[in-house]
Amino acid sequence: MKFLIPTQVYDTHALAVAAALNKRGHEAIRWFVADFPDRQTASVIMSNDQSPEMRVHGPRFSETFEDVDVLWFRRPTIPTVPGNIDPEDYPFAMQENCAFYQSVWSLLVDRASWINPYRERRLAKSKLYQLRLARETGLSIPRTLASNEPAVVRAFLAEGNKIYKPFRICEWSNEEGTALLQTAAISPEQVFSDHALQAAVGIYQERIHKKHELRVNYFGGKIIAVQLESQGNSKSALDWRAVAPEELAPRQVDLPPAVEAKCHQLMARLGLLFGCIDLMVTPDDDYVFLEVNEMGQFLWIERANPDIRMLDAFCDFLIRSAPPQLAQAELANTSTNTSANTSSYKSTFGTAEYRQQLSDDEANHARRDPAYGLAEYYI
Repeated sequence: MKFLIPTQVYDTHALAVAAALNKRGHEAIRWFVADFPDRQTASVIMSNDQSPEMRVHGPRFSETFEDVDVLWFRRPTIPTVPGNIDPEDYPFAMQENCAFYQSVWSLLVDRASWINPYRERRLAKSKLYQLRLARETGLSIPRTLASNEPAVVRAFLAEGNKIYKPFRICEWSNEEGTALLQTAAISPEQVFSDHALQAAVGIYQERIHKKHELRVNYFGGKIIAVQLESQGNSKSALDWRAVAPEELAPRQVDLPPAVEAKCHQLMARLGLLFGCIDLMVTPDDDYVFLEVNEMGQFLWIERANPDIRMLDAFCDFLIRSAPPQLAQAELANTSTNTSANTSSYKSTFGTAEYRQQLSDDEANHARRDPAYGLAEYYI
């Protein structure tokens, strides 16, 4: 099988999954969109007598997209406009290059099995849409306000026991390092100007007391639910991403049948084949939905608990996503030759081959522009 992985430099998930698929005898190719247009060229041609033909060529990448079985849309970033153009022309060049790649994605929709489906994923990324559908499926959600109306925000915060979270991850970088915006507690005593509250809309929610949290990994109908002991550490009590995975003591658990059924229903309504669902469990054992990351991280779980084989499970899922006749044949082969078809976090990360690949990526491919965020939101 052939797997195409649009991604970015330093994405360890793309690198590990590609290595694992290649080990199984497949062809897994990473596609660095940030190389366009400075290091990468592309053409699309069509006419009344000719269906669209596409070609992209760049460092260690040449593709016509005729024989791709599965396309895993693993956080590609926007094109990187060359710095030697007139600054006044930069917005035009960025606009045109991003619009071109949006068109390329749309032409590839019917040429491979997408993870996640292109049309559905664009809508499913909306946090407010997720909350609406979660509520409609019967999952509990926090009381939520999304607003930039200063009076409305202040009235909500005055109730006390509230948190703030951004719509999307943001980072600030300077010579001292990088800071990421995470969930933050807000007290009624904190003072914010009207200008600050109105300048950027925010998500404000009631803060719910947790017993623990769950990362529910959804791999094409297969659920791997992992319990996170986030409440034993003040640093992770509000946002478990603030500590190392090992400190969360992740362990695989079974969801209550009713909760699992609602997760299946939610993902079906979102149209997603893959996603990482974040839930919290209250002291009264109520399961509260927070969000779905439609291209979430999952290998950190296996790093912290090697018994939870996330890498193999995800590769199996990608294979199952291929056209049925190919998937069935490959999965049958995997079941009879397990030693040659398994990979682990430990055997992939930190090896000489892994370090060399990272070094080669850094030398040959463009890196994302941090001014445009961490993922592919602009394409």
